Amino acid sequence: MKITPKFGNKIITLPNAQVILNLKEASAEQLKVLIYSLAEQNASAEAIAAGCGVTKDAVKEALIFWKEKGAISVVGLKGGAKTAAKESEATPEPEQGDDEKKKRIYLSDRLPRYTEEEVERKLRARPELKSLIDECCDILGDILNSTEAGDIVVLNDYLQLGEDYIMLLCSHCAASGHTSLQYIKTVAVRLFNEGITEYSDLEAYYERREAAKGIEGKIKKLFGIGNREFSQSERDCIDSWLAWKIPDNIIDLAFDATIAGASKPGVAYMHSVIKNWYNEGLDTPEKIAKNREEHKKKNGYAKKPNSSDISYYGGSFDTDDFFNAAVARSYGDPDKEKSEGKD
Repeated sequence: MKITPKFGNKIITLPNAQVILNLKEASAEQLKVLIYSLAEQNASAEAIAAGCGVTKDAVKEALIFWKEKGAISVVGLKGGAKTAAKESEATPEPEQGDDEKKKRIYLSDRLPRYTEEEVERKLRARPELKSLIDECCDILGDILNSTEAGDIVVLNDYLQLGEDYIMLLCSHCAASGHTSLQYIKTVAVRLFNEGITEYSDLEAYYERREAAKGIEGKIKKLFGIGNREFSQSERDCIDSWLAWKIPDNIIDLAFDATIAGASKPGVAYMHSVIKNWYNEGLDTPEKIAKNREEHKKKNGYAKKPNSSDISYYGGSFDTDDFFNAAVARSYGDPDKEKSEGKD
């Protein structure tokens, strides 16, 4: 079979190796966003979303996917493919309003770098920035050079992050042993991308992270992970469980489901189990067990369903005995307690 393209006024160029090698992994939405964004390289996220029939979040996720695969370089929602040199030389747009700056999402950890003259001009215009730099010096336990001082100014002036926000960010980074301004900038951009741009948002984020440590320890113990650090996607899963207020007994039950139903047990599969239960309002082991029985009656399962059928009850179990034992461990087995009491 031979296919010949018919070119009009425009030609879309795709990076061959990076795209072909990742076709199996890429979703239909990611492919549509890639094609549209390379055809209209200055399009906004809204325009890409409308053109592809997807959400803005899907656009962002797709662009990040192709950026990580090395297919494209992305600076911002309105940015097309640019070289690293151009990214580092980018300068802020003074005519842009504050509201627009706050809405803008950066998909790269490369922020503009102000010249010494620009930094001096901004310090003269806003003397409070000098106090901010001094406070950051105290927090990080070091004297910042002119470049590092400029980085603090960029966070405040370009990303529009408040002074209290920047100090809290520096405090938490320093507490974890990270005092490099490059590291702090990278964290700031990631948080900005996630919509965490106000002091109260940052406080809530760190409270969630503290609560997540307890669950992370539990998951490491269950999976025998040891000292390996969780990936960002694994942390995102755990953060979702916290947001959904998933109790420990449901987490334990989801782990049992994962071990029984997944060929390669992991946090991602366990998250699918928990997400399915959460979406169906199954917030107790009793409800999960009842839902499973109803699912069996409705679909007439006479044997274990396919391991990919998570809708069965969030995962597939080997036998009824296994599931009942899992529920008993999480909720308590009154029949067993009675028999033990008789002995």
